[in-house]
Amino acid sequence: MTHPDPIHVLAVATDGATHALETNDRIDVSAVTSIETAIRDFDRYGGVECVIADHDPPAIDGVALLEAIRSREPDLPVMLFAAGEAARRAVAAGATDTFTEAADSARLPTLVEEAVEHYRAKRDRLAAQARAAIHLDAARDAIAIVQDGRYVFANTRLLEFLGAERREHVIDEAFPGTLTIESVRLDEKRLAAVTNGERTLEAAAGTLEGPAGSFPVEVSAQSTEWVERPAAVLIVRDVSDVRRIQKRLRNYEQAVESSTDLLAALDADRRFLFANERYCAYHDVDQATIEGRSLADVLASDAYDRLEEHVDRVLAGEPLQYETVRDHPDLGTRFLDVRYYPLRGVDGEVRGYGSTIRDITERHERINQLGKIDRILRHNARNSLNVITGHAEMIESEGDVTARTHASKILETSDAVLDTFEKERRITSLLADAPHRERIDVVAVVIDAVGTVRERYPDARISSSTPPTAPIKASTYLSGAVIELVENAVVHADDPNPEVTVDVVSEDDTVVIEVGDNGPDIPDMEVDVMTDESAIDPLNHSRGLGLWFVSLVVRRSGGRLEFDANEPRGNVVRVILEE
Repeated sequence: MTHPDPIHVLAVATDGATHALETNDRIDVSAVTSIETAIRDFDRYGGVECVIADHDPPAIDGVALLEAIRSREPDLPVMLFAAGEAARRAVAAGATDTFTEAADSARLPTLVEEAVEHYRAKRDRLAAQARAAIHLDAARDAIAIVQDGRYVFANTRLLEFLGAERREHVIDEAFPGTLTIESVRLDEKRLAAVTNGERTLEAAAGTLEGPAGSFPVEVSAQSTEWVERPAAVLIVRDVSDVRRIQKRLRNYEQAVESSTDLLAALDADRRFLFANERYCAYHDVDQATIEGRSLADVLASDAYDRLEEHVDRVLAGEPLQYETVRDHPDLGTRFLDVRYYPLRGVDGEVRGYGSTIRDITERHERINQLGKIDRILRHNARNSLNVITGHAEMIESEGDVTARTHASKILETSDAVLDTFEKERRITSLLADAPHRERIDVVAVVIDAVGTVRERYPDARISSSTPPTAPIKASTYLSGAVIELVENAVVHADDPNPEVTVDVVSEDDTVVIEVGDNGPDIPDMEVDVMTDESAIDPLNHSRGLGLWFVSLVVRRSGGRLEFDANEPRGNVVRVILEE
């Protein structure tokens, strides 16, 4: 295809040898008479597409001009009027053509046009190749162009994969090099078929071996052209993240299907996105067909009516948790813990909701039994202790010195047993209630607890330091736990006027309650009770029950306990609560 633009020729001659060019409408000639002027104009103005020069030393040394041009533009057409030894030197220096004025000047316009068209075509190809390289280097995938079984191009991503610092380190290397493809043999014959457009390769699983080790890839290949020749373009995609996600999804699927809970997810139209096997079996539906079915279609009408209000709330963006009772046709009456949570899209809008249903019938029955045993134990034990206490008081008031001593010990022991029953009652009540946290003001809790212990032990010196408020989510039993810690500090002191400090510190989303005393060190055995490192046993029960209660309350508040030595003597117990 002939390029329509005019051809700009720089002519260096003294005898009019290039006169034939000046009569050609397509050729624009700039004529000079010295090498110095030619090089100056070439460098200053540019746009020259062909140079024609005499070789007539010393006035014009055409070979020297040729060498100067070649150092600047290796592919630019340069033609010399030269013969004999000068012509041989010109050819060795890379002249496009050499000729004599008498034989070839008439053909000069045609030779110039042909040479410039070839130069323009090559220039355009190289420019297109450079533009393509820019786009290919910007790709996230590794891309290679292969011709005749060798790399002719590798983008920067592929260079990273192969551990090559420069493109030149890969170009002309045999394909595939360190690229190993597992699922299909991309040998020379198959690669030739891809190059010729007879075959393609779509996302073949492979392994790329590089300096950082091997990792999984997907390789695609199809035919293309590179510098006007058939080639194969290969796209190598790193699928390490995809494989990791797939593995995680398989793990999630296995966890969901093996869960004893009833799990499901529904869209905003209340149609099932998925439901695990346990959910489908409980509702007597086929797991293979539940996707896309509506909630109203799967549940009985009365069950759906009970759920509708909850579904409305979760689709409005409110997480829910509640307990309910359902009559199952085969399993009978079941107690269920139901939790709903919104499913949001990337825009934050609610697109559906997840459902987790746990059968807590057995737990409910155990709690009921625990409550009954607790009531029977407290009733019978209290009556028996009242009888024991009554007789002990009579002996203490009427008996001799020895009898009164024994009676006093009985009364002391009875009070301790009653205290143990009271701690057991609080723990039973805590365990029977479903874990629940609500926003409370820790300052108010601490002030009330300190006031309660002061009333019980007026000789104790209890001080407190608090900010104006310290709101945080915690168990509603937190007040009892703080009372237990402060009271323990008083009761177990070896000073008739014990000193106890209760401080509250609130920072960001953390509230710390710090109870300090000047008494003897808390035994390691009792600390272990609160950190779950030791069981309550016959040697560690009464005080251990109280501290165990504290530990349970703190855990249900989402917090933790810390222990330290006080200065100069005593203990510091910290309750750390976080949002």
